[in-house]
Amino acid sequence: MIIDPNSSGGVGKGRKVFHGVGLRRWESSTGTPILDIGLVVLKDMEGDGNENLQCRARFFLTANAGWRLGNFAKACGHGEPFDAFDDDAIAKFMAKGPMIATVEMEEYQGNSYPRPGKWASYSGAEDPEWAEMIQNAEAKFAEWVEKQEEEHGGSSSSGSSSGGSSSSGGSTGGGGGPDSDIPF
Repeated sequence: MIIDPNSSGGVGKGRKVFHGVGLRRWESSTGTPILDIGLVVLKDMEGDGNENLQCRARFFLTANAGWRLGNFAKACGHGEPFDAFDDDAIAKFMAKGPMIATVEMEEYQGNSYPRPGKWASYSGAEDPEWAEMIQNAEAKFAEWVEKQEEEHGGSSSSGSSSGGSSSSGGSTGGGGGPDSDIPF
């Protein structure tokens, strides 16, 4: 076993096959509505062994940035207009199947964060182990959301594979990371 002391142990850069595992809404300190979508790596197309690791995709729900969530939806196989504030609609298209994203690393306050983007549809074979990976990741994301709700407030939905969701109260919260206070 080789250990890289410079590795964060998290999702690294490059192309990955992801599946959505839940979502969490919150507001930046400037009032910008934000949607964090939990993702699990199903296949690391770079061969770096990132399978089963998790990260989040962050979407700012503003007129100028809404196209990013549209690109995500399209990569999930969803081509119809949808309400960006409808958790059930988002959970349903996340459950349609995996998608590809290119991960770039972003530095923020001395830490490095994975930033998935450049979304594309995935049309390859699906591994039978993926269902269990998704289910386990949904449970882990739900635990993370619960911790965030306790610490920061906000609202969330978990569980994309069944298309179901559950919400918790609150309207503001911190997601941390490089975009937590983007004003647009």
